[in-house]
Amino acid sequence: MKEAEVYIKEKELYIPVNAPDAEDYVQGIGNKEISIITLVSALTLIGAVIAIGLTKDMLVPIFATGIIITFAVMLVKRDIHNETPIRKVKVWLDYIKSQKMYHYKYHNIYEEHRGEDDE
Repeated sequence: MKEAEVYIKEKELYIPVNAPDAEDYVQGIGNKEISIITLVSALTLIGAVIAIGLTKDMLVPIFATGIIITFAVMLVKRDIHNETPIRKVKVWLDYIKSQKMYHYKYHNIYEEHRGEDDE
């Protein structure tokens, strides 16, 4: 009886696997992501205004601004597993750099047969 009660008490604790740690305004974009996107957008717009002032050409700076802001959104938006593409690349690079260990036992099938023939 006591074992069943202990099992039920242990089973009551439920921790969801992919629960986000903060509320999102849009799926995958929360406060941190909004602040990064806003910072990148502001810096890019300032750079675009300076480039327009220096070159008197509006097409290239506006096009570059759109591309940079789009990439910023793509890089900081989290997926359903609560990971960003930057984090995925970091995990992938850490895996490549890590030392792989392959445990095996050397077994030569020809040495076994040679030993039987010699006897």
